Amino acid sequence: MVSLNSMGQENSLSPCVDFSNEINQIKKYNEQLEKVLMNNLEEDYIIRFIAKPTYNPEYAFQIRKIDSTNFEIEAVFFHENLWNVQSINPSIDVRKRYINKELVLKIDALFKVFTNTISNKYTLFIGEDCSSFIFKRKTIDGVICGETWSPNDTSPLGKLVCICKVLTEYAKGEDVELEKVHESINKLYDSMK
Repeated sequence: MVSLNSMGQENSLSPCVDFSNEINQIKKYNEQLEKVLMNNLEEDYIIRFIAKPTYNPEYAFQIRKIDSTNFEIEAVFFHENLWNVQSINPSIDVRKRYINKELVLKIDALFKVFTNTISNKYTLFIGEDCSSFIFKRKTIDGVICGETWSPNDTSPLGKLVCICKVLTEYAKGEDVELEKVHESINKLYDSMK
């Protein structure tokens, strides 16, 4: 089943679109983006967030377990929008930072709630100047992948994207009040249960 929206779904993610059978610019773009992430991020992540703005540079972060008590958030920041420059070797920054276990468990639980809501329909999007957001979570059975397109900021998906943007700022080394992130995650998690 396919539906047409001008904005993203508000409460549930759509399945990630697989462009592997396509032979076009979208496939090349997605392959290049995945190649950059694969070459710069470890594959043993717990959760991964990818932001694909229409015009601004892409960015992504993931959280991974180093050992039983230590975790890190690692992020990739593109200098230019990959779609617009179509570069084989895009200019990027990679950052890594310690993140505490309690916060990791909360973020993972929140991603689990949202990836469990993935609808069984693909949503096609129209419009310009929007962003696509991809949420991946590893399980014993493999990777669960859901996405949304520019959700309303006050919707549950909009709040999830906002949390991910703050975590991206944290990964970048910016001063972020993690206690407020904890509170935002708790409120959103409780509202989704």
